Amino acid sequence: MKVSEFRAMTEHLERVVNVDRHACVGPAEKAKWVDVARRIGDELVKAHCARATAVAANLGWAPDWHRAQ
Repeated sequence: MKVSEFRAMTEHLERVVNVDRHACVGPAEKAKWVDVARRIGDELVKAHCARATAVAANLGWAPDWHRAQ
């Protein structure tokens, strides 16, 4: 995967977490947001970019949204 593609994926996840989350109104929208955020996060965790730095590629963390029910 190209670095630009990897970077775009991380920026997309960041936008979903930091912007879209705040737009949710009610439990149904929050539940849908959790599903979307998990899917995007899972795709990013599986992504491989040989040129990504060790810090950028260290996706073993589990952010709060990933643990949310």
